[in-house]
Amino acid sequence: MGGSQTADALYGFVLSVLRTIHAIEFAMEWAALPQASKTRFRHDAFNRLAPNMTFKVFQHRHEKIIKARNDLKKLFVKFGVSVLMDPCWAPQVAYDTGRTGRSATFSATMRELLKQTRDVELVESEGAFRQLMGALTGGQTLDFIHNFMMVHCTSIDKNKFLLSEQELYVTSTDLAF
Repeated sequence: MGGSQTADALYGFVLSVLRTIHAIEFAMEWAALPQASKTRFRHDAFNRLAPNMTFKVFQHRHEKIIKARNDLKKLFVKFGVSVLMDPCWAPQVAYDTGRTGRSATFSATMRELLKQTRDVELVESEGAFRQLMGALTGGQTLDFIHNFMMVHCTSIDKNKFLLSEQELYVTSTDLAF
């Protein structure tokens, strides 16, 4: 893979991580909203995003997107940052088509996966994820990811969260694709 292809792949990966974090945060914030706020949000989104479709069609599509984001939140709670590292878990938002990137059997399969899977130790995957994000991002992007992890990753030692210079050092061979 050439230099620009590698850069494109890394950029796409970071965007996927950010998109997934946004979807998880949306699901968490949505769950905390009172019903009146949810109704107001749906009407505002309908007026802004879909003025050419009926509200009933829009509402059905919105519910599918909310369900997909809630499924993602459940996966994150169970598997931690591992979910952030694969774009297949992040639902796609497409109000115009009503598609979420999920098959009709995804939710049932996910429920079984969550029931059948034992709890996993998340500390190592969180450390690896922090190192990877430290190597690939910086500035506000890295701050955003770190803030998300500080709030939502329960196994993080809050006093030792920031990476040292040595932990941030990654050679180009470590990132070879």
